[in-house]
Amino acid sequence: MLTAFGRCGDLSTAFSLADKMVDQGLSLTEDTFNFLLQACIADKEAGFRHALMVWRKLMSRHVKPTLYSFNLLLRCTKECGLGDPDVARDLLQPFVVESRLKREDAPATTSIGSVVADEESSSLVETRPNLLGHYPCLGSNLLPLAEVNTPENRLLLLGGPSGLLQVMKEMWVDPDIKTFTQLLHLIPPTLAAEKSLVEALTRSGVVVDIDFFNMLIKKRSMRGDYKNGRQVLQLIRAAKLYPDIVTFGVLALGCRTKEEAQALLRDMKEASFRVNDIILGTLLRQATYQSHFGYVLLIMETARREEVTPGPQFMEHLRKFEERAWEKLKQDDKHHSAEEVKKKDTFRKIFRMYRLRCKQWEEQVKPQTKAEHPWEQFGAKRDRKQQKQAVDL
Repeated sequence: MLTAFGRCGDLSTAFSLADKMVDQGLSLTEDTFNFLLQACIADKEAGFRHALMVWRKLMSRHVKPTLYSFNLLLRCTKECGLGDPDVARDLLQPFVVESRLKREDAPATTSIGSVVADEESSSLVETRPNLLGHYPCLGSNLLPLAEVNTPENRLLLLGGPSGLLQVMKEMWVDPDIKTFTQLLHLIPPTLAAEKSLVEALTRSGVVVDIDFFNMLIKKRSMRGDYKNGRQVLQLIRAAKLYPDIVTFGVLALGCRTKEEAQALLRDMKEASFRVNDIILGTLLRQATYQSHFGYVLLIMETARREEVTPGPQFMEHLRKFEERAWEKLKQDDKHHSAEEVKKKDTFRKIFRMYRLRCKQWEEQVKPQTKAEHPWEQFGAKRDRKQQKQAVDL
């Protein structure tokens, strides 16, 4: 029953069943806590807080977490919030106080360094929050819990990427590529943080897959770091992997010029990949953002030549592009210089030629005017005779 309610996301019922198991003297295993973590994911507002409580209960009962446990916790960190910060503080503080008392009562031979590796002093440990290990602490330099409202800040409560990986090492749990992929979602969008994670991945000996590198390219491209996004291709080659269609899709995010788009399309052809509506739409978005008619016409011509039917999103990019062009042409020329007026006349001529080509292009490619239902691709088209027979039946 706990399995069913946990997977269905019924948090209150799952917790009630766990309490009944305790009342009846039944043992709580790692599977029990994993199902509770699954239930926490359903609460997007305060699921992270519930997950922390489940984790502390797991630790207090001396249950060894599994790789699945850590990956579920990371998913909670990515998708769920902390909820009311005051409630979170009241719930977490007893664990921190208990941890401090246990540490003070520990034998003199037990050093902080044996609990948290690579720390030079106990004062340094105290400044770093970590609610995962045997001795949880909130840290002295932690942001107020009210400001822990982003995935990267929530990861700080777990000790950051290095702290989490260290706890896994202490508990003899080896990470997998899913662990590192989820950490990639959670780390700050900086080159230093990404390089540190890639180095940790290399040291761990985990077999990397192309999805990790695709996400890394996308993460860099989304913040405008196109140069370092393309450099991920070197990491892909070093890992003896090959780009897939998704790789080219995320690389398209960084094609700001017509020449870069042509190079990408050429690379796809050499790799025997056929361009699709999604990739062309991504390139078109860059082209329209740059207001480059030559770039826009290149993408339109590629769609016609490769027999790609443009979807509604593709056509929406063109519509907005035309709207911006019309707005530019409607601007008053009174206060413009002679050179600016000349440029505008040239723009008007190019736009007129573009409109003529666009009408011809639409007749040739016959774009979709509305999104196709996902199930329509599985339907069989019937002629009128078959339809009539179906009605008669």
